[in-house]
Amino acid sequence: MWWKLSQESYFQEDLKSLRKVILDPRDRYSQLLISHLHEQAAHQGVESVLNEVRVNHWIINARAAVKKAFHNCQK
Repeated sequence: MWWKLSQESYFQEDLKSLRKVILDPRDRYSQLLISHLHEQAAHQGVESVLNEVRVNHWIINARAAVKKAFHNCQK
């Protein structure tokens, strides 16, 4: 029993990464999420938005999706 508890505390970060939501980059939710995070980050670069997206979500081919959102940005 103590072994399982020590494993859980040791691999806590790995367990968190398994709980991410996997999204299709063409999905409307993905596009809205990227746009929202882009505006929230004051229109900063691709890496800043990617880092924010990857906190709780995993978008397949995220870098291309973020670049596309930047291209469509009006500011």
